[in-house]
Amino acid sequence: MLGRAGLLRPGLVPTADMDSLRLISRQYQKLTRSLAAEKNRLHKILSGAGIRLGVVVSDLHGKAAQRMTRCLIEGGSPEDALALAGNRLKASKADLLAALEGDLTDAHRYVLNEIMTHIGEIESHLDNLGHTLLGGLSEYRWALNLLQTIPGLDLMGLQLPPLLPLLKSAKDSLSN
Repeated sequence: MLGRAGLLRPGLVPTADMDSLRLISRQYQKLTRSLAAEKNRLHKILSGAGIRLGVVVSDLHGKAAQRMTRCLIEGGSPEDALALAGNRLKASKADLLAALEGDLTDAHRYVLNEIMTHIGEIESHLDNLGHTLLGGLSEYRWALNLLQTIPGLDLMGLQLPPLLPLLKSAKDSLSN
C-alpha cells in the first residue's frame, strides 16, 4: 500500500555480480564460524583427556602445538611430543611435559584426528573462498584499501555482505 502511494524509497536491487559476491561472502562467514567451533571442540576433547596444552601455549592451533597434538594422536608419548615443541615456546619443558600428560583413549585419538582433518579442510575451503571473493572485488579495491585504514580491520575481517551495496553505491556516485 505504502509502496503504491510512493511513500517508500525503492530498495537496492543488487546486480548479479553483487549477489554472487554476497553468496560467497556468506559462505565464508559460515565456514569461519564452523572453524571456530571445530577448534573449540578440539580444545575441549584435549582438556577432557587431561591434556592441558592450551594452558601453556599461547595458540593451541599454532604450528608447535599442532605438531605436538598430532604426535599424541598418532600414539606418541608425551616425551616424543615434547621433542616437537621447538624452542620458541615461552613455557618451560617441565610445564610442557606436565601439560602433555593425559589419558588419550583410542576414541579420543579417532575423534581428534577427524577434527584436525576437518579443520584442515575448512581452512583450505576458506582460502579458496577468500581468493574467489577478493578476485570478484577487484574493481572495488580502492574502497577496500580505504576501509583497511581503520584500526583493527583487515581485508578478510570486513563484514562484506552488508558492505557490498555500499561499495556499489559509492562507485556509482563517484562515476557520476
